[in-house]
Amino acid sequence: MSASVTAIGPGLVSPGPASTGVQAPVRYSRVLTAEPGPFFLPEDKRAIVCVVADGAGINAELVVSSSHKTDPVVQKVFSELRRHAQKIRFQTRYAQVSEIAKLYQRHAPTAAGGEDDSERQEQVKGYIREANSMGASDLKIIVVGPYCRIRYTIHGRTRTYHELSASEGMLLSRALYNTMCAEITGSGLDQNAMQDAQLKAEVASQCGLVGSRISTRPANGRGIRIVMRLLPPNRSAVQELEELGYLAESQVPIIRDVMALPFGIALISGITGSGKSTTLKAMIENILRDSDQETDILTIEDPVEYDIEAEGCTQTPLVYEGDDPDARRNAWPNALRNAMRQAPKIIVPGEIRDAESAQIAYEAAVTGHTILSTVHTFDAPSIIDRFRSLGVADDRLFNPALTVCLINQSLLRKLCVDCRVPYAVGCAAIPADQRAIIEEFCDVGKVYLQGPGCECCRDKTPGVRGRQVAAEVIRTTAEFMEVFRQKGMLAARIFWVKEMRGVTKLAHAMHHVHAGLADPRHVMKDVAPLNTDRLHVGA
Repeated sequence: MSASVTAIGPGLVSPGPASTGVQAPVRYSRVLTAEPGPFFLPEDKRAIVCVVADGAGINAELVVSSSHKTDPVVQKVFSELRRHAQKIRFQTRYAQVSEIAKLYQRHAPTAAGGEDDSERQEQVKGYIREANSMGASDLKIIVVGPYCRIRYTIHGRTRTYHELSASEGMLLSRALYNTMCAEITGSGLDQNAMQDAQLKAEVASQCGLVGSRISTRPANGRGIRIVMRLLPPNRSAVQELEELGYLAESQVPIIRDVMALPFGIALISGITGSGKSTTLKAMIENILRDSDQETDILTIEDPVEYDIEAEGCTQTPLVYEGDDPDARRNAWPNALRNAMRQAPKIIVPGEIRDAESAQIAYEAAVTGHTILSTVHTFDAPSIIDRFRSLGVADDRLFNPALTVCLINQSLLRKLCVDCRVPYAVGCAAIPADQRAIIEEFCDVGKVYLQGPGCECCRDKTPGVRGRQVAAEVIRTTAEFMEVFRQKGMLAARIFWVKEMRGVTKLAHAMHHVHAGLADPRHVMKDVAPLNTDRLHVGA
């Protein structure tokens, strides 16, 4: 075996004699450039270099194709080994690519496919079923360092439910992405890339779901983070807006009035995971029911999430070739143009995120269509600012006949009424500074705190039974739009609250608090600090 190579300049491996095909010593039992090694390389880059190591990962051998000594992939691996020289002692030798391929085969932890993949698929399905049965919105597989943590997001809170070795976690991740998913980005799981996929329909069905969106990204230390958005089956009945948490006396009438308009744009905003799609679905189903299916709704979704089983609605996927981000971005305006030619009454693009799509949406409204869609903003008035930044002309944007409704929402944990604790009983456990804020802004005689859990809620999140909307709904007027145009977003918000008697998202959340359905501490975490309205609008 040759001596350790030396660098002959930044990132260059000193040339040496080619191997004569000598087998790697028996003590080398791991491949560090294969899954789940610390120097992992995608399969298409493994043909020319391999790092094998002993069981402890201390003694290693860098095996390089004799024809690729200065290849950038080889230099990258060499540099990484040099960077870890205090932990890993390595030597280098040169070999033919056929021997390098045999090293990967010989030391692979498992063969692809077969019983091992089948067992891992069942393990992944078990986690998905468990998460779904607990009401989780997301399942997360996070491999960092020596561990893999399986985490579920339930009612907006994420906790670890299972802990595995990093090696097992990577094998599960690969089984999930490579064998259980459709419409994947790339040819297989790549730890170095951000990728998207969807759970195969048959797998989703076996787990009690209608589908699952999957997103991956690299994590520190050759790890990976995979997030699965779990999409459970539809409720059989149309979900009323009041059931979601909207205020029956003030917010619901505005939304119903807007849904009956012949044209215009209504927009729902909020952060990721704030329930925008659920609200949009409820609005569509209410429109269909109230019109006796005598309307024509066309959705554009990426991907189609919830099935809407009604004659008056056609759900369509966003169509684009391959996994090119530019192709996906260009697909939205193309889909909107095509939708207008389809002549529906209502067009529902899942999200408006680029300038061209925003301008086409307003063109559709001008020509007599209703547009229902979502955006990402922090409150309702900022939707106007968002569309202004996308280049929508002021004469259209500030026309209340076109921009008809602005909605912003968050999801607030809903207390279990069977074990909630009266404030007077539980307040002693609250830090003094937090208690002072609660007592300043709340009628504590009506306040309840999260309970310890009971048979109704213990299996999911103790003391919590679902989530409810905290929202603000603005029915635009000429006066509101003129204040916004002349004085800006903050002045418009103040005008809406003080002159139009608008209910802010925080005020809505406090309504839930005083109804005994929300803990004020949850409001501070899920919605906003209790003094936000005083600071921003003087209310």
